[in-house]
Formats: sequence, structure tokens, C-alpha cells
Amino acid sequence: MTGLKVAFARATDRPVSNRIFGPTETARGNTMEEQLREAIIDELKRQAENSSELEIRQDGNRIVIIGAIDVDAIVMVVAGSIAGGP
Repeated sequence: MTGLKVAFARATDRPVSNRIFGPTETARGNTMEEQLREAIIDELKRQAENSSELEIRQDGNRIVIIGAIDVDAIVMVVAGSIAGGP
């Protein structure tokens, strides 16, 4: 336990969890990278469903995009994901 945790435990007389989140891990257990990846892929799939000129193929962690995408929509999805929006 770090010095800060020990001090907090002593000051509050409460135990402190040893669980330490990674640099980008959220309380739900998903990393920020996972949340962003999911949001971007979902938005790309949504755009492909609404356009006959856009094709999205996913192969593992790579995506092949054939056609034009709405970058502003991707930016909004990323911003919403970071802010904790839907």
C-alpha cells in the first residue's frame, strides 16, 4: 500500500482497496481504448448501413473502409465516449 493510502486509512479509520486502475481503466473495467474502439466501430457500421456507397469490413483489430465516411460524426462519437455520453 502506498504512503498516501496508508495515511488515508489512518486518517479515516477505513480500509483502502488495493485495486489500482490502470492509466486508462474505468470503474466498469473497460479501458478507455476499448470504449473508443467500440464507439468508432459502431459508428462506422451505422454509416455503412445508411449508405450504399460505403463498405466496412473488420478483420480482428483492423478495419477496411471502402467509400467516404463522415469524419465529423466519428469525432462526435469519440468526444461523447470520452465524456461518458451514450
